[in-house]
Amino acid sequence: MNTLANRIVEARKQLDISKAELARRVGVTRATVTMWESGQIESLRDDNLLQLAELLNLNPRWLNSGKGERQAAPAASAGSTADEPADSYTFVTRVHGPLLSAGGGLVSWEHEEIGHSHAFRRDWLARKGLAANDCRIVSVEGDSMSPFLRSGDVVLVHITDQAIRNGEVYALTIGDELRVKRLVQRADGSVEMHSDNPAPQYAMELITADQMERLKVIGRVVWRGG
Repeated sequence: MNTLANRIVEARKQLDISKAELARRVGVTRATVTMWESGQIESLRDDNLLQLAELLNLNPRWLNSGKGERQAAPAASAGSTADEPADSYTFVTRVHGPLLSAGGGLVSWEHEEIGHSHAFRRDWLARKGLAANDCRIVSVEGDSMSPFLRSGDVVLVHITDQAIRNGEVYALTIGDELRVKRLVQRADGSVEMHSDNPAPQYAMELITADQMERLKVIGRVVWRGG
């Protein structure tokens, strides 16, 4: 993958994301994505580079230049690497027991346990405006958010970020059911819950304004990992 265009195309196709979907999530036009992938645009603005790298789960340096590690690596199981001190990382609490359901199934948010399964770079969290204490690692079950999230993935949820930003992905509860969905808030106060999987069983669900007491937004999904 010796060009930016090739790297974008290869990563997008691996995740089975269309050009239109990529454009929507990054916040550019489909024509812009076409120019990226055809080589008409040979370098990306910093904001687009970072958003694209996050969406494709890639190291921004590798995406931009082809150098360094390919995969994004904000998390490390051991808390440090051979050339970085351990205090460059901080552990995030992992929720054990309840699953963040991307399909169906009743779950409960009964307790949390400190787990050292995921450590995140402090500077990465700082760039995101995140504090470890305000985040939780939870597991995903189901395929309604595929290909963005697949069953067995883990996500980092920013639990103090509960204001709905249209098109973003959130952990939420509907009654006793814990789910992950892409949300859109309408002008009348109702909320659309979208699944990324286009299968008919995952059609958009609408929570009307008079049903909003059933909906609790737990937090915004800010990172995903397999």
